[in-house]
Amino acid sequence: MGHQNRDPDGTHRAQRHRGRKTDPRQQRASAPCDCGGRGQRPMTILAIDGGASAAKWRLQAPDGSVLAQGTTSPLHGHIYAPKDKQTARALLTEIRAALPAGIVPDQIVGGIAGLAANSPATRWYFREIREVFAIDPAHIFVSDDLGMVFLGNFEPGQGMVLYAGTGAIACHVTRDFQVKRAGGYGHLIDDKGSGYWIGKTALKLFLRGLEESRDVSSSPLFSRLAAQFGGTDWDKLKPQIYDGGRPLIASLTLQVNAAAQDGDSTALSILRQAGHALADLANRLSERLRPPVRQVAFLGGVTRTARLVADPLAARLNVGLTLAPSAIGDAQAMCRATEKYGADGLRQILSGQTSQM
Repeated sequence: MGHQNRDPDGTHRAQRHRGRKTDPRQQRASAPCDCGGRGQRPMTILAIDGGASAAKWRLQAPDGSVLAQGTTSPLHGHIYAPKDKQTARALLTEIRAALPAGIVPDQIVGGIAGLAANSPATRWYFREIREVFAIDPAHIFVSDDLGMVFLGNFEPGQGMVLYAGTGAIACHVTRDFQVKRAGGYGHLIDDKGSGYWIGKTALKLFLRGLEESRDVSSSPLFSRLAAQFGGTDWDKLKPQIYDGGRPLIASLTLQVNAAAQDGDSTALSILRQAGHALADLANRLSERLRPPVRQVAFLGGVTRTARLVADPLAARLNVGLTLAPSAIGDAQAMCRATEKYGADGLRQILSGQTSQM
């Protein structure tokens, strides 16, 4: 629908007659931003926030209220095998089926962990969303989620997002719309402080304790892990761990946090190390930013599953940096960013494109 008035690159022909549209990345933050969302009629927005442990989606009414929301299995950018694409397509179809009858979103934004701007995977997700939801491609934007989450919390040039979910990354969008990052290299390289790192560290220490014939009942952390896995026999643990993969290991943060609340010294040490690593990540990004920023929006699954990380994190931040008191994450922040800029504006700001077709 709506293709007849668009050129192949996604630009409205009428727009070409009016003159070339200003690239918002070239504007100063203090100047009005003609980025698509501001000043337009209120929109029904569907935001899909895909991650390595789960995907969350939110259908938001024009007045900002929630029409529907839900969680699905992981939805991520690592779609290299045909079965990965089949799974992702099925999850998008599942989300479409869960929307209230008769409601078609005006705008859809997909923030999928692991995507790069204009990559083959990004273009694949764009085409699939267009086909599954059957809306005008001009009203779709697909990228990773960090830039949108930032713009849902801050104006360009203000603050940073420190995201700790299955992975860990810090992100800032400058006044001239350049995206600056630290970390986010994945669990094979780093991601220290993430949910995966917390779970992996706890699991490693648990298995070493079993090697040394430690009594698991002497440790609240080891007792909880043994209960979750149904015992301590490695032959029974191994298939659970390797079949569960990253989502299962990241989910162990719940057990680490609970054990820390019980006073377990090993769990407390793991969470303290995680907080320090995340603070170091924020500090590294902060030291590259001019002008300096003041607030850090600490977001992601770790903020919910390992709450004791926040205190050591805050204590280790550079002088002048503080945790933002009221940050929003996930699909809610993506909806707010779409309210402000629209899908087309986000596409120009975060990827410098007029179309993803």
